[in-house]
Amino acid sequence: MYPPTIAELTPDAHAYEMADSGEVLTFGQLDAQSNQVAHLLHNHGVRPGDSLVILLPNGIAWPVVVAAGMRSGLEVTPMNWHLKSTELAPMLREAAPAAVVTNVDMAPLVIESTSDAARPPLVLTVSGACPGTQDLWSSLQDLPATPIRQELLGARVLFSGGTTGRPKAHRQPLLGVHPLEAPARHPGLAAELGIERGIRFLSPAPNYHAAPFTFQLMTLAVGGTVVCMESFDARRALEILNEREITHSQWVPTMLSRLLAVPGRAEIAVAPSHRVAVTSGAPCPPQLKDDINDWWGDILHEYYGASEGYGHTYVSPAESRERQGSVGRPLGAAKVRIVDDAGRPVEIGSTGRVCFESTAADGTPTLKGMGDLGRLD
Repeated sequence: MYPPTIAELTPDAHAYEMADSGEVLTFGQLDAQSNQVAHLLHNHGVRPGDSLVILLPNGIAWPVVVAAGMRSGLEVTPMNWHLKSTELAPMLREAAPAAVVTNVDMAPLVIESTSDAARPPLVLTVSGACPGTQDLWSSLQDLPATPIRQELLGARVLFSGGTTGRPKAHRQPLLGVHPLEAPARHPGLAAELGIERGIRFLSPAPNYHAAPFTFQLMTLAVGGTVVCMESFDARRALEILNEREITHSQWVPTMLSRLLAVPGRAEIAVAPSHRVAVTSGAPCPPQLKDDINDWWGDILHEYYGASEGYGHTYVSPAESRERQGSVGRPLGAAKVRIVDDAGRPVEIGSTGRVCFESTAADGTPTLKGMGDLGRLD
């Protein structure tokens, strides 16, 4: 996601809208403000390859900070701000950030957790300042709204429990190229879902999760608009689909169950603009899929994968009807293997561990999985 590619054509087009506060960020503003944040970070010694931690609730600052990191060659590292201090502190120490963007409530924990670092981070807050921090917005005054001298593509770092339940960092590689040379993000999935200029994507989940983070970047990269909920409320989400003329949305199965359970939902009109819904984050029960598709029309797509980025599969609404319980076919170059506990392939139709096959640097095939069980048909 490189804001100038859209801002130069349609600077006044909406990049980001907050669903309830009504705050709006245009592509022109996203470009200018992310440039200013990039200059601020650079002025404080933050350099390509450094870690930028984002510890924030959903808000209008989110895309600005992400874009700044992604055009500065940084490891952009969102963290779950709901975690207890005992859980966050080791994650902060592992990330070893050069800068952290947070709010005044979380700032003391950040400062305490990084106080013994060889290089304590710059701590920026989006809601005023407190001892040991700088207010982000006031710090941008008088900074250039043009790019820093050496723009480099950043990379996403996610802390995921993976197969252990204990958060650990999963890093995308830093490619050392200009953002304009960035490879397309999930092109196969984007094509299947029709992610293109002009879409309006509803993001109801916390931004620090892998799927919202990824889908927001994909939407902004093509010039679509992200409509971000401050927090999830099932009835409010149904209203927003209509009020904001949403075309695309992404949910986890628990959210879909809550949508179905909204009292009087039959009285809420199905949004005519809503043509693509995506479920991910956990396997979606077949009956739940059928119930949503019966309600909304056959628009619920599913993809399966992991924050670790081993690979993904995709299943369309039509295939979900035909093959109940399927998570679809591999996307792109991904290869799915079903193996036993010793890593040996099992017969078609037999249950085993789901793994994605990749090739190591020396050409040796390697299998990586998340501990899930499944079968090939």
